[in-house]
Amino acid sequence: MARTHMRSSTATMLHRVAGTAALAGALWAAAALPALAAPPGNLLADPGAEVAPVAAPGGNLASPQGWTASIAGSPGNQGPYASCYGGGANGERLVVDRSVGDAIDGGARVFFGGQVDQATLQQDIGVTPGDVAGRTLLVGGDFGGYEGQADDVTLAVHFLDAGGAELGSPVATAPVSATDRGYQTSLLLREARGTVPAGTSTLRAVLTQTRHEGTDNDGYADNLYVTFDATAPARATPAGDAGCPLAQAPPPVPGPAAAPPALAPPVVAPPAKKPPAHRKPSLAGIVRGLPPTKRCVSRRAFRIRLRNPKGTRIAHATVKVNHRTVATRKGKRVTAPVNLRGLPKGRYTVSITARLADHRTVKGARHYRTCAKRRHHA
Repeated sequence: MARTHMRSSTATMLHRVAGTAALAGALWAAAALPALAAPPGNLLADPGAEVAPVAAPGGNLASPQGWTASIAGSPGNQGPYASCYGGGANGERLVVDRSVGDAIDGGARVFFGGQVDQATLQQDIGVTPGDVAGRTLLVGGDFGGYEGQADDVTLAVHFLDAGGAELGSPVATAPVSATDRGYQTSLLLREARGTVPAGTSTLRAVLTQTRHEGTDNDGYADNLYVTFDATAPARATPAGDAGCPLAQAPPPVPGPAAAPPALAPPVVAPPAKKPPAHRKPSLAGIVRGLPPTKRCVSRRAFRIRLRNPKGTRIAHATVKVNHRTVATRKGKRVTAPVNLRGLPKGRYTVSITARLADHRTVKGARHYRTCAKRRHHA
């Protein structure tokens, strides 16, 4: 009996030793496995709208390539666009000056909302749930708007599971206000960070451009990024896109050759009459109420009245005194007060920028001097 008990105890001990060795081996093997890594670099396609958009039939532009666009509240209008800084050689109108893009290394193009109430651009990024769960996601870019208008834009990333259900809360940048921009047309950096929920298999990036006033949706964006790296990715050297040419739409697929029509004598049509070309309105042609510039205007306050030029109307107007915005106006009757009372002796510039409904811009300035010294009250 004693010998049998000894054999049983020995077997138990050997079993425990083997189990401990197996556990140690498993732990060593687990420690030897490489750590799961989230995909590096910028995960967005066409993050700077640099890929030339396709010219659609009729001259309209398709949305920025790599993104799926939708618009709200503006049936029949157009947008969003990959717009050229400074306009384009293909006749695209100037929306954002080239200097604005140069200030942020923005390349040749910028995301522009168009003539819609709200423009949404979306792209889905597939990821491996085990690689990204618990990782920190960095979302950001340069965002801005036009002068004193309140139009804005944000970039948000939503987390979706394999069935398309949303997980947790999205990571979204804060909008840039006109106050943030100092009431100037510019783009500023905004970033947001968040943790990826477990089970995430799709990152849905959504760029939302919202119009609050004016004719255009002037929510501008550029240099967008979504990355698992701790810092923003390096900006790629812009290709230049000289003149901002458009990518051509693929030609239609030819059908079966038809039989040639019977010959007929040519009909010579009279030359079509060209419609009369409308000259670009001048500042003097649309502004009323400016006093003469050769007179001292101390203690003067006057009201500027803008009238619609022939064939179009004024969509939005901005009045500045020495580069400081004093009024922004829109509507049927556009008036703006200018008050030079109490200003010290000197020279002052009253500048006016009127954006017309046909997308032309009329700019001009008048220079005034104040000659009365500032009055000091006892």
